[in-house]
Amino acid sequence: AGSLSSSALALPVLEARGWKDLPEGAAALSILLLQDLAVAPILVALPLVAGGGSAVADGDIALLAFKATVGCCAVLFLGSRVLRVAFDAVAAARSTETFVAATLLV
Repeated sequence: AGSLSSSALALPVLEARGWKDLPEGAAALSILLLQDLAVAPILVALPLVAGGGSAVADGDIALLAFKATVGCCAVLFLGSRVLRVAFDAVAAARSTETFVAATLLV
């Protein structure tokens, strides 16, 4: 399944109309980014909600919480250590195309 972020749709419109640098444009973009970030916890909780009518055991909830915690820690570690080094190398190349390609890859 694929999806497209609302901020990915709205940002080009804000830029085209010259609203991105205005306070209203920044506020709109912050709300859209917050909505994008809210999707992750919803996806984590989705198996609990759509349990197929059966009762959810406490062990299932604990395992799901553990997996979510490990996943968040892995993302934070990779973002702070690995991606910083990778993007420093990409920035040293001083190529806009390379930077955009690396960003899209992540």
